[in-house]
Amino acid sequence: MPVIGIFTEDFHFFYELVRRLKERGEPFVSIGLRGEVPPGVGVVITTAAERKRLYFSDVVTEKDPERAIDVAKCMLVGGTKYHTIIIGIDPGKNGGVAVTVKEIQREGMPVKVLVVRTNEEREIALQTISTIEKTK
Repeated sequence: MPVIGIFTEDFHFFYELVRRLKERGEPFVSIGLRGEVPPGVGVVITTAAERKRLYFSDVVTEKDPERAIDVAKCMLVGGTKYHTIIIGIDPGKNGGVAVTVKEIQREGMPVKVLVVRTNEEREIALQTISTIEKTK
């Protein structure tokens, strides 16, 4: 199972992350100042200022250590960085499902909207709902 990596020179942030990860019994690794992510790391927590020094795709830059850990854990189990997911179901004759998601942290990215109209797309939306329910 992939683990959380920590990459920061911010002592206070590092200390709080480590303390809380240990309290939760979560495995983690500290990433050196060169930013080389070792195998086995599935997501890295860092500060927004240090993000540009890290060449890794799955990165969390939350300011609050507790929130950063929650988002990182969600990403480790296949979740997303989405903060808000709104699902609307039209039960009519030609019903559909509308899924609106707002990302937690992406520089100025707009809200993404997906309108589901086919049975296949409806099944994907229902699987997504099921996955969300399992991660609560």
